[in-house]
Amino acid sequence: MTDRPNTEHARLRKVLHTIARQAQHASMTGALDGGETRCVRQYNHIARHCIGEGLLDDPVYRAAFAPLSEDAGYDAIAVSAGLLDKCLDGAHEDAEEGATHPYRSAHHILRAVGKMAERASMTGHLGGGRSRLAGLYNAVQGSLGATGVVPADLFDALDEESGTMGEVAVAAQQLAAYVEDGFDDPDPQLPDVPRTGRELKDIGELVREAMPEWMHAEVVSSVDMMQREITKVVEDIQADKLTDIEEIRRRMAAIQQPRIPSPPSPPTPPVPPVKTEEPR
Repeated sequence: MTDRPNTEHARLRKVLHTIARQAQHASMTGALDGGETRCVRQYNHIARHCIGEGLLDDPVYRAAFAPLSEDAGYDAIAVSAGLLDKCLDGAHEDAEEGATHPYRSAHHILRAVGKMAERASMTGHLGGGRSRLAGLYNAVQGSLGATGVVPADLFDALDEESGTMGEVAVAAQQLAAYVEDGFDDPDPQLPDVPRTGRELKDIGELVREAMPEWMHAEVVSSVDMMQREITKVVEDIQADKLTDIEEIRRRMAAIQQPRIPSPPSPPTPPVPPVKTEEPR
């Protein structure tokens, strides 16, 4: 019997490889004029599919592989498709080997960025993809720095608008070396964000089962509202209505936490009757 996930994985990689090859050819020769939008849309479909279906279900991957703008040029398309292809390959190998360390996703991205930027610095090709490579580096560096995996003042972010491919290669390779050493960490932690609507638990039901009866009405109503707000954020992300990482963080931070009411006051004990003396 055919292993469907592996077959799908191979097919997606083949399409990504084709997109990268087409974009590199167009960048070098000027061919395929007008095909950029089609390449961008196909890349975005695959990136969303990989994350939504769990092929790249990881907070670092989700932060790094944001959708490409439809006005992206062939250099940025080639860079993005090539990197997603390499990360899919790395994630597939991790799954086969049972390697679940959360630093591995960051390492896959950084190694791919470093190799691609170094090659571009030697050949002079794909110069227009520098901003995309720098953005991917910054997404990983920011994700690791925000949670203390990497000290905040140890690795600087890259300027996405100006600089050289050599600078991107050097930065990515240095951070990759730091992250790789963290594979020995026995209890690593990386940040997480809501993934897809289908993965959200029925929080209200869990709360109902775990709390005393007197809390039900107010707390369950508050939790249900929080669940609806989280689901709306996730749906906006899936529909590409919400792509900016800072805006996602702002929306999540604005969601009100459940209100825990004060327990009811204990009943007032009855007042014992006052004894009166009988007249003599």
